[in-house]
Amino acid sequence: MVARCTLAGLWLGLFFAVGAFGQATGLILGTARDGSGAVIPGAWNLDLGLFKNFNVSEGVNLQYRWEMFNAMNHANLTNPVGRIISGTAGEINTLTGPRIMQMGLRIEF
Repeated sequence: MVARCTLAGLWLGLFFAVGAFGQATGLILGTARDGSGAVIPGAWNLDLGLFKNFNVSEGVNLQYRWEMFNAMNHANLTNPVGRIISGTAGEINTLTGPRIMQMGLRIEF
């Protein structure tokens, strides 16, 4: 069973049942394929970019760029702690970064 804690619609605390997993003994590999981990609830992202090209002279162009990463400033949860022997195993305790904006000029000749 998975404990479910929410804060403002986001999952916090224990995300998967830690008791369903154990530490491997010896050199025996598990049967789970790579990438078969949990899907984080509510994870989505929107990146935007605006570009304007200016013709400075023949063969010379100037491009103004404005880019936003995580444009909607949506707080996405990170992966749960996967180290089974950790005291925080199965917990989601961090969020992804905030909105980041950058501007730039690019000259082409």
